[in-house]
Amino acid sequence: MVALVQLKRELISAIHSAALEYDRVLCERHMIIICEDGYSVDVLWRKDCLMHLCGVKCNRPPSEFKSKTRRGEAEYFYDAILSNRLSPNSITIPNERFAKRKAKTLPLLSRIPELDLELVETNKDYLALAIGDELFTLGLAPMPDTRSEFVNGPVMFPRTLRAQKITAIAQPGTPPHKVANIRIK
Repeated sequence: MVALVQLKRELISAIHSAALEYDRVLCERHMIIICEDGYSVDVLWRKDCLMHLCGVKCNRPPSEFKSKTRRGEAEYFYDAILSNRLSPNSITIPNERFAKRKAKTLPLLSRIPELDLELVETNKDYLALAIGDELFTLGLAPMPDTRSEFVNGPVMFPRTLRAQKITAIAQPGTPPHKVANIRIK
């Protein structure tokens, strides 16, 4: 039990640091990914995406269920982690190994525009595309009923973060798109 509480504290600390950068660089912004072959993607980073990228689940306190704002777990998590008010009792860790690996990978998110990346179609039903390199993969899914104002296609959202090579999730037989430029709007 003591080891689990210590792990939760370590994860909260790592996630808090990454969340500050996520909020400063990405949150509520569009990331326009332009590939060398002209393929382009619009990714919208929202508050409710961060928790799903961290490998933890958040349990809202009972007082949140009665509040007028009625935030979901993901939004509660975002606000609490940013303000450094998330306690170890507020989170559960479905898979400790994955959560540790994701915590080490999270700082890469705010550095995506600086990295040498590829974009691939995925072999997963719940992901349309993924962007990444030899260290990490960020799975992307389309937001329902959206059209991008920046590119020809739907707005995507970050759905999963994995500490694995981009080639591990690529659809066999489809060529990767080499990322040429990333703009944040």
